[in-house]
Amino acid sequence: SDQLLENKRKMIYHLQDEKVAHQEVNEPLKVYSIGFAEQTIAYAKESGADALAIMASASDEYRYMADAEKERMLTNDAHLPVICCP
Repeated sequence: SDQLLENKRKMIYHLQDEKVAHQEVNEPLKVYSIGFAEQTIAYAKESGADALAIMASASDEYRYMADAEKERMLTNDAHLPVICCP
């Protein structure tokens, strides 16, 4: 959705402005799950990521799913720190 893309754009600009090294990845689906947390955490573990970054505010149209997925990201089993961007 346009709102989701705008949220993502804001997060990327925020990381750039704060000079935080980051990488946007479009990875083919390897883990079936509703949402994004499980796939994101699996990729982070596989690639040796140092941290995860998530948007603090969810777009209205995906708020219910995004809140649950953010909780999964924050309590990830890889014990990766999570950066919450505005």
